[in-house]
Amino acid sequence: MQIKKEEKYNPSQGCYQAYIECTKNIHSQWSNELEEDKSLVFNYFRIYYGMKNSKEENRKYEATYWDFESEALNALREFVQNNIIKD
Repeated sequence: MQIKKEEKYNPSQGCYQAYIECTKNIHSQWSNELEEDKSLVFNYFRIYYGMKNSKEENRKYEATYWDFESEALNALREFVQNNIIKD
């Protein structure tokens, strides 16, 4: 989650980590799955966009929650500029 906005992600992640710890006490078999990157991203969407809009087909990537200027996107920007955008 290199393109998340820390000020949005950190509070939601704290809640989610508490949930993971709680589930470990009940049934630890599934807790590792809750810590996978896909689960973390889905949780981030679910908190800020709601259940319906967190599904991939309904997602809107808003600058409020994502850092589109992140260095992690440099390779993607370069690829688009070199292969898709033609002057």
